[in-house]
Amino acid sequence: MVNLDWNRPVARELVHRADSTEVLVTDGHRVGPDRFRCAARWRRNHRTYAPNPGRRHSPLLVAETIRQACLFLSVEFLGVPQESHFVIKSLGFDIDQENEPRDDGDSTDLVLDVRVSKVRRDAGSGQPVALAMEAEYAAAGRPFAGASGAARIFDDRSYSALRTAGAGAEPRVQEQPRAQEQQLTRPAAGQVAVATADDVVVARTADGRWVVDPADTRHPFFFDHTVDHLPGMLLLEAARQHALLGLGDPHLRLTRLRMRPLRFAETAPPPHFEADAADEADAAGNGAGVRAFRLMQAGDCVLEGELGFSRAADSMCDAQ
Repeated sequence: MVNLDWNRPVARELVHRADSTEVLVTDGHRVGPDRFRCAARWRRNHRTYAPNPGRRHSPLLVAETIRQACLFLSVEFLGVPQESHFVIKSLGFDIDQENEPRDDGDSTDLVLDVRVSKVRRDAGSGQPVALAMEAEYAAAGRPFAGASGAARIFDDRSYSALRTAGAGAEPRVQEQPRAQEQQLTRPAAGQVAVATADDVVVARTADGRWVVDPADTRHPFFFDHTVDHLPGMLLLEAARQHALLGLGDPHLRLTRLRMRPLRFAETAPPPHFEADAADEADAAGNGAGVRAFRLMQAGDCVLEGELGFSRAADSMCDAQ
């Protein structure tokens, strides 16, 4: 029997967060050669939360929780140095709306059962340089989501070489171009199901393209710490907002994700979405469904994936 602790978050450095209030993982134990059990807490009214009839937590927290669990377990149990750089190669999740916890005003305590696989180690140091993880999420004893991901792991030297080779120059610092300088138009918060205008992270260009351009370049969730590229959670949220705009229904809820980063998304020029018209029409006709997306920058695809949307079964009842 593993006794998990939800009383305080793990050290923020272990999950690459600057603010301890953004740390979701609170504990972790090894329960087998390749299996672990983690505790996590989703606090009430997190910045990603937007009021909705079902009072659900943001699906972004499912993705962020496995990201943090991967970092924490790798350092604490797998011998990865704390200062290592993790590069996501794939990320996905599925949410069961009938069993997922509600945000009823109190924090939600979670248990993650994690399996680590495909560990590849450096021949010299023996330290992991790549791995994959799968996690099952439960709250109050009820499983409600599954998530998976894969990552490569770099030390400072190899990461610098990777960034220089990919960009053809020194990595650019985080500096978001402002919408007014580019003549961009942002959607209203309600159109993309976020709480405030500062949570909008997409904008439309004069020629009709949708680009990633966050309204708040110091957003506490997406820009908690300085990075030399656009963060993965920001790109995921941009894909979600872009999909809702294409479907024309902000009440649809993201319940499925498959995401494959192909290159680093640089801070300039703003990446833009290349939509699949046929896929969009099919999803719009059904009011929900799976939508593929591609994020382009400077002629290259930097991110591709699929988003699955559905309407909460209890939304009509809760709205009455």
